[in-house]
Parts: sequence; structure tokens; C-alpha cells
Amino acid sequence: MAFDLPHPSRPFHVVLLHHVASQLVSGLSIVLLFVVAVNLPLFLVFGGVIGLVAHCLCDPHTTKAAMYAMQTLLAKEAILLQLR
Repeated sequence: MAFDLPHPSRPFHVVLLHHVASQLVSGLSIVLLFVVAVNLPLFLVFGGVIGLVAHCLCDPHTTKAAMYAMQTLLAKEAILLQLR
């Protein structure tokens, strides 16, 4: 393996460390790019689901309906939970 020495004044271990670090960063960026490319449909689907849930939580009508459903469920299950 031949190393380019752009700065011959630098010690060899510094040049070697720089070379290894640049190879690691290059490999990591390729892996991350591959992971994002493979999982992009999942990111889009779950991003859409999370956005939909956030929208529903911010919608006053949905929030009222959810609160009513929770109150109704709690009233029905209060005997089992012994909350009355």
C-alpha cells in the first residue's frame, strides 16, 4: 500500500492516521447512504404516520372525541379499577 505524502514535513504516523480516518469516514458515509436509500420508503411511511398523529392530536375535534372516548372507557372500567 502506497501513501501519498502531500506534506512530507508531517510525521508518517500522522499521515497514516489521516489516511485511516478518511477511509473510515468514506466507508461510513457509503453505509449511511445505503441505509437511507434502502429504508427511505419506511421513513416516508412512518414520517407520514407520525405527521398524521401529530395533526390529529392538534385538531380540537379529534382531541374532544378522544377525551370523550377515554372518559367513557374509564367510566365503564372504573368498577374494575375501583376508582369510584
